Amino acid sequence: MTDIVVDPKYQHRGVGSQSYQKLIEELGKLHATTAWANIKEDMLGSLDFATKRGFVEKQRLWESRLVPSEVDPAGFQKYSQKASNSGIRISTLSDEEKAKGIGFLKEVYELTQDCWSDVPLPVPYTRLSYEQWEEKELKNPSLIREGFFIASDGPHLAGYSNVWRTEKEPKTLYRAMTGVRHKYRRRGVAMALKLQVLDYARQNGYDVIKTWNDSANFPILAANTKLGFKRQVGWITMEKTLE
Repeated sequence: MTDIVVDPKYQHRGVGSQSYQKLIEELGKLHATTAWANIKEDMLGSLDFATKRGFVEKQRLWESRLVPSEVDPAGFQKYSQKASNSGIRISTLSDEEKAKGIGFLKEVYELTQDCWSDVPLPVPYTRLSYEQWEEKELKNPSLIREGFFIASDGPHLAGYSNVWRTEKEPKTLYRAMTGVRHKYRRRGVAMALKLQVLDYARQNGYDVIKTWNDSANFPILAANTKLGFKRQVGWITMEKTLE
């Protein structure tokens, strides 16, 4: 993954071109086979810069935003009812962790890795070890255990949806992930989980929920659109195969 950033007052003076050439030389020493660069959709100059140097679009992501107070949850209760009627129960990581301890956390870890393996990515997902996941997720100070919702079918975990806080935007929640295992899809589970997050945001005074989606992740995009998420300017992952 590569980045070239040039102060505006030094742009159009060859700084980016020289940086790029040096970068390519260093990647050659590393025997790199592929380079990626993330460029915002409206940064036309940067897109032109990358395209002229052989980069092509690999993936497109965009941020979407939802104002919880503008959503009427009554219009979506059929999804929660559908999930409930099929035996799905939704609880929080906080409650389940207190009741079941470390053994339950291992199950949550497996659930997250299964769900992430289905997310559209430029390359197939590489599973984290439990220790890596614990460090990245559970020990992250931005994690909200009461906002980490888990769907269960008896003793089996079906899906989850979690959010993060940020000090810079204390009234904003970042939805990190909503995932459902294959066998539990089309049962209203994803929407039921999203509604729990929406209810949590409303009850705790959050003004905005932000999330990121891949343009190829049609089921989640459809669910977010139904809820009223509004698309923002996206980011494009550009890829170049190195000689």
